[in-house]
Amino acid sequence: MQRKAKESCGYESRHNLRERRARLKTVHQLKIEVGELKGRLTEVISNCDALCKRLAVEGPESLRASVVSFSAGDGASPDPISWSKES
Repeated sequence: MQRKAKESCGYESRHNLRERRARLKTVHQLKIEVGELKGRLTEVISNCDALCKRLAVEGPESLRASVVSFSAGDGASPDPISWSKES
């Protein structure tokens, strides 16, 4: 009976290690994907910021007053809901 308990414990331990290894592999893949998405988002925000600055300088008067770039303000993360001020 003790032998079966030891074998069972060894099997469960190996099984748990395999499961943990698989989870860690998934976590690593997700970290890579999140890093790629973060890079893309940074690029999109940069492009939006450049567009906002250009509109503020060269855009029609009706837009100039309402456009606020992402870099304006206190340096905190932009609020994605309010990209521009209400006139």
